[in-house]
Amino acid sequence: MTKLRAVIFDLDGTLIDSAPLVTQAIQQTMINKTGKHIPLADLQQFVGPPLSTTFRNLGAGAETSAYVEEYRRLYSPTIKQTPLFPGVRELLKKLQTKGIFMAIATSKREDLAQQICAELDIAHFFTKIYGADLADKKADKATIIGRALQGFYEAGQLDKPSAVENFRSDVVMVGDRIYDIVGAKTYNIATILLTWGAAPAEEYQQAYQLADSAPDLEKLLLA
Repeated sequence: MTKLRAVIFDLDGTLIDSAPLVTQAIQQTMINKTGKHIPLADLQQFVGPPLSTTFRNLGAGAETSAYVEEYRRLYSPTIKQTPLFPGVRELLKKLQTKGIFMAIATSKREDLAQQICAELDIAHFFTKIYGADLADKKADKATIIGRALQGFYEAGQLDKPSAVENFRSDVVMVGDRIYDIVGAKTYNIATILLTWGAAPAEEYQQAYQLADSAPDLEKLLLA
């Protein structure tokens, strides 16, 4: 079996505990735009998907872009308050020490993802941080994961497969939602889903493996 050489990480709900800040910003956006108060617990499902998808699902319709703009106005000042999940920094250090290459593939806007990682002093662990563009386009998870793979190829950190019939064993996706699983599967990459994220229970059943903590994830990646 080919040795693991690279890991693609999601960001929200995977490396950073952004759910409280994200759901609060969504809640306030809906209040400002519609006067409707949605309980924070009901908004947990929207931690992870592209913002345009979130607000369309919440009924924004043709005004989706205006809702996204209002969300970002509310969310951006809170970025410095975003914490890492316990054990994440230590995990990234260990993987780097073991010579495993890492990238981030997130549906969050790329510049914001880069800013958060810089604030948390973890940006240097990654070959590159990939996300949605300024217009919240190209936010499809498969597209972003594809960009991360291409980055590994261009850096000479992974070889392009000539043909892959089963899941690749040289790279794995680590995320917290079904979007990570579906996006990674496009490239025959298995996904380890983290149970500390915001996924409903039924999404865990579709993951290749589950991890309940950073030490648990370390064991899976370095087995």
